[in-house]
Amino acid sequence: MSRYLAAVLVAARAARARPPSILFLMPDQWRHDWDTRLDELDVPNLRSLAADGTRFEQAYVQAVVCAPSRSCMASLRDYDACGVATNAANDYDVEIPTYFSALQDAGYHTMSTGKDDLTKASALGYLLNHSTHNASDTYHAKELGFSDSIRYSGKNDVISTYPEPHEAYGYMLNASTVQLDNGTTVNAYAAHAACHGKAGVDPTLCDAASFPQNLYEDDWTAQNAVTLLDRAPADRPFMLWVSFPGPHPPFATTAAMHASTVNRTWPLAVDEQKTPRRAQCEDAGGGPGKPRTRCNYAAEIENLDRLFGTVLDAATKRDPNIIACAFSDHGEMLDDHDDQDKSKPWQGAVAVPLICAGPGISRNRTVAAPAAIYDLGATALDWAGATQPPNTTACSMRGLLEGEDESKRNRTIVLSGLRETSWNEPDPRFDFRLAVGAFGNTTYKYVCCSGICPGSPSTAPLPDADNYTRALSWLRRP
Repeated sequence: MSRYLAAVLVAARAARARPPSILFLMPDQWRHDWDTRLDELDVPNLRSLAADGTRFEQAYVQAVVCAPSRSCMASLRDYDACGVATNAANDYDVEIPTYFSALQDAGYHTMSTGKDDLTKASALGYLLNHSTHNASDTYHAKELGFSDSIRYSGKNDVISTYPEPHEAYGYMLNASTVQLDNGTTVNAYAAHAACHGKAGVDPTLCDAASFPQNLYEDDWTAQNAVTLLDRAPADRPFMLWVSFPGPHPPFATTAAMHASTVNRTWPLAVDEQKTPRRAQCEDAGGGPGKPRTRCNYAAEIENLDRLFGTVLDAATKRDPNIIACAFSDHGEMLDDHDDQDKSKPWQGAVAVPLICAGPGISRNRTVAAPAAIYDLGATALDWAGATQPPNTTACSMRGLLEGEDESKRNRTIVLSGLRETSWNEPDPRFDFRLAVGAFGNTTYKYVCCSGICPGSPSTAPLPDADNYTRALSWLRRP
């Protein structure tokens, strides 16, 4: 045997002995049924991931807006114990250990890029006078358990302080220029604000040339993910969390992204009583797509799929022994039941895609049983051989991913919820909890509300935004 071949075999054995690296691809506001199950979507990388791995038909978040949902994921705790009630209430409590820190203790190099929203209330520390110019030295990044990071805000938060930027993506745009279709040079941050509909900004600053793909925030996030991978140490497994800002509204798409949907047709909303939106996409005249439509939502998802491929390729080259999962922090109503955004117990808001593939994971498998998104963190610790922090309620789903029968799954009930205000504010307009469980071949969702029930079911005899049987019990408390 040649010395070269022997070295290759030794390296291969060492790689197998080392725990896998972990890649979490997490778009923002990606609803459960706009993944590989929607035939109209052109998502080859997701379809490849599903063919190589396991896809969940019912994956539920533990809170139905960004910051609390991500706090549940990071802490491995249910909504009522995660420490963050709403987006604006407070930053993540760094006294609560994260699974990122537990992975560090197990020898992992942990990384995060994009809008993780764990310091959303303070705008990455900007509102606390913490410098935000260095995206790799943001407020509480080390306390959260990140060995390296490139963190910033997303979508509307980026332009919330316009005309002055306050975080890394805005700083980058503000230092850049773009040209309008007529050749005029303009500030890229101003053009970005115009394309995102910022009040008071000249809308003519947004056209096909001034909103280029290379400056699109999801594309920039993929570039940053590759940068983090390039500077990660080679002698340790890594964990990389990529928090893409899209397809969260506004559904602003580049001209090329919008053009890709022209004359294509998408499913109509469920139980939409108002004037139904057109199912077919119309030409924006060669410019960016700005309306809040299913067409632009689809364009964002298809662009994200392309970027998934970019990051997956870079991560696999860095460590072939890698497990990758794609999922989201909450869904998007997309006009189901005449509603938009999230913050509701409806399926469009509370359920998200979940696909995982990698060594040991069953190939081309679909799991019908309800799953909890925050269990991914516990599963990562299981893969790493790490110790789960105390006072956590997340459970590893490794057995289910590796082919265990659904009857032996890690949990039978999935919990979620949301309240309007912070924990110490009395009498919120709404405060709901829901439980989802499968009994036999039927899944039931029970919702309990204090105050109003946001998005109460309509009287129309239609399913709750999908093809599963649902039983919704609206139990009002005083």
